[in-house]
Amino acid sequence: MTNPINEEDGKWYKSKSGIFLPQASRSGGDLVKTRQTFLNKEISWLIDNLTVVLLLPSLLGAIWQLFELSRIHISYIRFFSLSQIPVDGALILSLVFIFYVMGKLIKSFVVGTSKAKMERYSQPEILAEITGILDKTIKNNIVTLVILIVLEVGIFAYFIVTMFPSSPIVTIFMLSFFTLGTIVIAAEIVILYGVKLYNNDENAESVERSVRKALESHWKHIGWVIIISLAIGVVFIFLLLKSFSENFVLPISLYNIENMEDVIYSEFKTTDYDIEYMNDQYIFVSLCTIKSCDHELDKKIVIYPTEKVLFE
Repeated sequence: MTNPINEEDGKWYKSKSGIFLPQASRSGGDLVKTRQTFLNKEISWLIDNLTVVLLLPSLLGAIWQLFELSRIHISYIRFFSLSQIPVDGALILSLVFIFYVMGKLIKSFVVGTSKAKMERYSQPEILAEITGILDKTIKNNIVTLVILIVLEVGIFAYFIVTMFPSSPIVTIFMLSFFTLGTIVIAAEIVILYGVKLYNNDENAESVERSVRKALESHWKHIGWVIIISLAIGVVFIFLLLKSFSENFVLPISLYNIENMEDVIYSEFKTTDYDIEYMNDQYIFVSLCTIKSCDHELDKKIVIYPTEKVLFE
């Protein structure tokens, strides 16, 4: 007796248990298997590099504390706190992790949309529609990209100074959103230029190959764009670190700061001070110990035990 369901018809397949299942479930199983393989690789990497993973927060925390103390004065490194290392490291690592995740998401989105656009432009009817307006579209996108980059410089600086201290995670998401828009437009310009090459070359195999050819032929220009982008990125990383250093010493909403203000006022009769750095043992406060400070160098560093000024 023949089986009423043909397992080779492309719609059904026979599982190991002998049960016939829809072909869609096989692809779903492959997808799950792919995800499991990816997770297994990630877990294997973590296990193989467990020592590095465990030491990373401590390393970052130690570097950060050395940087902060030496920024005040190199001699203040003697107030280095071993117990503060993992705390600072975990805080820095959490921000780095957020940047990493957003970077991966941006990369996945740009790669996915770029492939979809190249496939779309490969369709004859779509290709015919855009052929007549390619040059104009490319020029408009270039102008839009330049304007967007100029605006982003100001927007990034504004967000870092005003928004990052109180809402760092929201700020990172906002900056990532603007960055994504810029990269998408830049990718669109490259793809459209590849389409133009594809139209002008009778021997071109595909739009994707033409896009790669466009990248290769303009690699020097792209290299300069990457270098400039990295330079701008370094500037913004410096601004982020500066903002992080100035605003993440103590939470803005911490009520106990009033205790410290009372201690400082009782000793120096001033409310004008800056917290340079704080660890679990000491708070480094910059203030004017005389009636008037005509210069920033007139200010002195006063060190308080953390427990005394915050919790008494």
